[in-house]
Amino acid sequence: MGLSSLVGAVTGKPSAPMNLAAVTPPIGLNPHFIKPTPVVLVMAESRMSFSGDDFTVKDSNGVHVLKCSGHAMSWKDKKDFKDPQNNFLFSLREKSLAIHKTQLIEDRSGKDLCKLVKKISIGGSKYIAEFNNLVGDGRPVELKCRGNLLGGTADILYNDRVVVQISRQLLNMREAMGGKQTYYTTVAPGFDVSLAAALTIAWDEFEHDEK
Repeated sequence: MGLSSLVGAVTGKPSAPMNLAAVTPPIGLNPHFIKPTPVVLVMAESRMSFSGDDFTVKDSNGVHVLKCSGHAMSWKDKKDFKDPQNNFLFSLREKSLAIHKTQLIEDRSGKDLCKLVKKISIGGSKYIAEFNNLVGDGRPVELKCRGNLLGGTADILYNDRVVVQISRQLLNMREAMGGKQTYYTTVAPGFDVSLAAALTIAWDEFEHDEK
């Protein structure tokens, strides 16, 4: 990530986590990642990553939740998400030849699970995520992500209600010089924690693609 992309991270501080109401019925892609209480994910870019796209994902108690590994030699800029037992969950990749900047969440076979499309927005970022609710009745779901790059924060909304809150912070000068960042993602009860992690990284990708 370029030096210009660090301006918001250096000046911004994580906003106080919101008291997010439970999502009923649950929403997401993986029922094993639906939690009954709010979860704060601490998502740190790995300093030792060759691809530059590896994240460790823990909860606020330091318990390992997920891992995201980038493919350094992949022209598709693909990232794999796995659970703590190293079981594959899904991949996140950029869609080529799209009119609007688009990212896709796919299963192991390459089937689309979720489509994320960036929209034009003044003074911040915005994207739309669309998927079928695999932890519920399978109905289509639309989420809206609205971010403020200078503030280093973003909200993900379902039916105009915040279900995920993202904040960004650099922990120290060494991380600042290396462009490594840490995200704090607060997830509402009933919302898929693994999907929230993917949406956070997608926001990071959409933002820094412009830098």
